[in-house]
Amino acid sequence: MDQNRPAAPERPVELTTWGVVYMLLGWLSLAAAILGGLAEAPYFLAGAATLLPLGLGFWFRWSWARWAGFLLFASIVAWAGWQLIHNRLWFLSIALLLTSVETLICLGAWPGRQPDGKAN
Repeated sequence: MDQNRPAAPERPVELTTWGVVYMLLGWLSLAAAILGGLAEAPYFLAGAATLLPLGLGFWFRWSWARWAGFLLFASIVAWAGWQLIHNRLWFLSIALLLTSVETLICLGAWPGRQPDGKAN
């Protein structure tokens, strides 16, 4: 490496895109719960109640969203892995596994707080 060149600054992985994706999915789930039938409404409402606040938390970098995201997406990774081990729902499991791992990587790179209260 060139000794005279300054090192590139480290950039934290952004959760803004995932925040937008999860807010959009939350709103679509809410619309599906309202416009859909009674049989699926509870599932769509549960999705909206989970994804909307999580997306907002990612967008505004609220500290509770990091830990809620870790819990939710680690659970999804475990479920998807179990489904793959038992040869079930291959496409859905692989898609959920990949997106959840990506979100967990983003959450792991989320900058923490310094003792003086300022973000890294």
